[in-house]
Amino acid sequence: MMHWLQHVLAGMGPWTYVVIGLAAGLECAALLGLIVPGETLVFVGGFFAARGTLALPLLLGTVAVAAVLGDTVGFELGRRLGRDWLIRAGRHVRLRPPDVERVERLFHRHGGRAVFIARFLTFARSIAPFVAGMSEMRYRQFLPYNAAGAVVWSVAAVFVGYGLAAAWDVAERWVTAVTLGIGAAVILGAVIWWRRRSRRGAQARTGAHRTRAHRTRRPAARQSAGGRH
Repeated sequence: MMHWLQHVLAGMGPWTYVVIGLAAGLECAALLGLIVPGETLVFVGGFFAARGTLALPLLLGTVAVAAVLGDTVGFELGRRLGRDWLIRAGRHVRLRPPDVERVERLFHRHGGRAVFIARFLTFARSIAPFVAGMSEMRYRQFLPYNAAGAVVWSVAAVFVGYGLAAAWDVAERWVTAVTLGIGAAVILGAVIWWRRRSRRGAQARTGAHRTRAHRTRRPAARQSAGGRH
């Protein structure tokens, strides 16, 4: 599967960066992060950067810029559409009013730092920029926290995938060995079970044959004894 996916990504060329960047941007563009698997695609990008299919510096730059732009879109939508729209639209993606209230409490408690913190919280990442915009936070206050969070998140997410590639190679070798071992054990167990079952069946048939023979001899013996009397 991974070899096939690597072949597909290699065939896409520069469009691979466009797709991953678009997913990373939509991750925070007002509710779309609840639908678009942006973080997962960034992991995948890091994985194949470790395999040499993608260029690591270009991938990091693409994801970071896209994340900043996606947050900016979410912020602007929040400023224009407001809380009521978020509640109404959220129903279609299972976003409940208590979820929005949790993010609002995060902003009340931490102010602008909530923009940075929310980047690393799955439930908050997709709506935090929108909440920041609808709370009338100034963009010049939003941008530094947005940029810092986007850069740190991009590096972390890409390198999680990068590290998984090394672990995958080790795991693939172990999985192959373990799979062979389990397969051999299952086959051996099936053979032992079949032989025991066959042996018990043979013993049961032998016992049944002896019982029938014994029952046949007893009436004959009784008839012989009666004839002598």
